Amino acid sequence: MQLLPIDIQGENYAIETTFIVEIIPIVKVIEIQDLKKPIIGVINYRGNIIPLIDFNLIISDILSNKLFSTRIVIINFNQIQFALLIENITDILEFNQENKIKSNINYQLSEFIKDYINVNGKIYKILNLAYFLNLIK
Repeated sequence: MQLLPIDIQGENYAIETTFIVEIIPIVKVIEIQDLKKPIIGVINYRGNIIPLIDFNLIISDILSNKLFSTRIVIINFNQIQFALLIENITDILEFNQENKIKSNINYQLSEFIKDYINVNGKIYKILNLAYFLNLIK
């Protein structure tokens, strides 16, 4: 299986590539008043208007920096498309199911984390895409 690794403020997260439609550079964001954080607006993706969530706002309550490595990740989860704005997108990781880590962490405290894996000695928090889907409903 493949993962898209994300490193934000020294924390390692990852998205399962199964749900990624495309990774694109930053495009014009259409701002809409009164959107709740972390939704920062919508984008026009191939003729479809989809919500854009700033992942950095979930982690740190600070907007993502517009870096060379900042990308928009188009997600298709449960037949609904949305986009995540994420800093430091650079590569893809391969991992085996046996790399999953059994954890006794209270998932109520980390509702956007689905699982934990160990890849080359680094622990990655796998994002729970259902959490992001609930943000846009």
